Amino acid sequence: MIKPCCSNASSSSKKQLRLTRPTLSHVCACLNACSCYYFSVENLCKDLYLRNKMDADGFVSLAEIANFNRIRQITQDIRLVSEERQSRSPPPPLARLS
Repeated sequence: MIKPCCSNASSSSKKQLRLTRPTLSHVCACLNACSCYYFSVENLCKDLYLRNKMDADGFVSLAEIANFNRIRQITQDIRLVSEERQSRSPPPPLARLS
């Protein structure tokens, strides 16, 4: 799950926190941002874990991507992760949808 969006509402002298559910577009934008970072040259230069998860062609399985901590914090719906990866044009070069 994503950290909820917050807005302050006052009740008497206390401030209350109101949590709202993130929209689907917000979730997809967060997934996209994480994916772009994970597969950036800057990150791949230092991320030995991710490089070790790549196959001989440099691809990482969708199941592996969906298991990344930050991705799991955003959503646990692997279909949503898959849809985000497929919706990008051109598709990211380092993720195999399997």
